[in-house]
Amino acid sequence: SGHLRKLSWQDESALFSSWWVVGFTSHVLQIVACLRCMRTTTDVATRFSIVGWSCFFTWLNICQYFEAFPVYYVTFSTLGKGLASVCRYMASVFPIITAFMLLGTCNFWQSARFQDVTSSYASLFSLLNGDMIHDTFI
Repeated sequence: SGHLRKLSWQDESALFSSWWVVGFTSHVLQIVACLRCMRTTTDVATRFSIVGWSCFFTWLNICQYFEAFPVYYVTFSTLGKGLASVCRYMASVFPIITAFMLLGTCNFWQSARFQDVTSSYASLFSLLNGDMIHDTFI
């Protein structure tokens, strides 16, 4: 019939679940990991890496079933509600921590904690969270 109407974008998106991408990735990585592990090579690091990513996506894929039980879906519900606020906060803190990181790298470069940009970021992030205050100041 000529009266078939096209679905709206919202209707089409309701038919698609983002968990399908996670599931597909999980299954592809499982196949790749299985095939890679059956080869007789000495490259254990690559095999472990692929198996690790396969396990990660497999366990992540299991989380979709928690949607049916809201009591167990707390983590994802919290992320869905609070992630935007956390990202806005991080965007506002990023210039400040970058400024202190550059200051620390330039002024305290002789210390192992501020010898390069990566070390400075790690040290300042730990200080920001209160993790290594005693180690830094004593």
